[in-house]
Amino acid sequence: MPKVFISYRREDSADISLTIYENLMEALGERNVFFDVDAIPPGVNFAEHIRGWIDQADVFLAVIGERWNEAKNGRPRLDNPHDFVRIEIEAALARATLTIIPILVGRAEFPSSDSLPVSLKELCTRNAAEVRPGRDRRMHLVRLVEAIRSIPRHPQPRISGIEETVPFAEPSILESVVARRRQRQSARDGLSLSNLSGRVPEPDEIRKWRRNVAHRKSTISTGKTGLWICLLLIAGSLYLTLAFSWWWSPLALFLVIFFCAGVSSVRSDCRQLREEESKLHELIEQHKRKPAESAAGLEVPIAPIPIESGGGSTSQGTAGDTGSLL
Repeated sequence: MPKVFISYRREDSADISLTIYENLMEALGERNVFFDVDAIPPGVNFAEHIRGWIDQADVFLAVIGERWNEAKNGRPRLDNPHDFVRIEIEAALARATLTIIPILVGRAEFPSSDSLPVSLKELCTRNAAEVRPGRDRRMHLVRLVEAIRSIPRHPQPRISGIEETVPFAEPSILESVVARRRQRQSARDGLSLSNLSGRVPEPDEIRKWRRNVAHRKSTISTGKTGLWICLLLIAGSLYLTLAFSWWWSPLALFLVIFFCAGVSSVRSDCRQLREEESKLHELIEQHKRKPAESAAGLEVPIAPIPIESGGGSTSQGTAGDTGSLL
């Protein structure tokens, strides 16, 4: 498998670069993709270390977004000779056998030769790939991975101090981000960490009934609160009717009718809640019985092996009977 170095600018294309890294890691293996500069040990010369990584790579991906060469402190970022993206691309262009693939992401266009420093102008001669947002994004990623997998692995000279320090794909902060993404995806699919440790995940039907029961309880609680407020309003309207004027009597009558309708609605919700809880308990019991039934169905009765008395005949008889069972 070819080794891949991904060059990107965090402020420009961190999210899509992480997506590209995930797809390449699944296709090529974790140790064949270098992605995060956080893997550089403290105190190491940044430029020399990056060149060492690139010397081991077969493919160099330059992820170019809309802010890839934006102005900083009044001049384009790539005009700074100490810019890490510039250092990476210069080291890649210095290797004649290295396959360099610019990748245009988002709405970025390929930079013109005039906008690049002299040391990076050769990048404009390389054919670019695209990973655009929208329905074609998955197809773009598949094409990119297949193109990289077809690139042969070139034998690389052993660089002193590089292979001995860290492996090609040292764990980094962004790899933990990948793990958290997969954990969230597993949680959305109903596979929590406790389920992964041996528990059978609940089916969609049980989760649906749990949501229905919780929603019904919330509705009943809101309805009861409304009934108490309505009772207070009825008491106030009756007081106004008796103390001041009969003009308040229609309001009291309306509130009494509204209260009776609310009581009927809450009673209906309580009845439906009992039915839904009964159905939920029945489904949970059925779900709990399934693993036990499956385990019982897997039990295979084993016939006892007769053991003959005697010195040498015991081992021969046992071996023969065991062989017949197998």
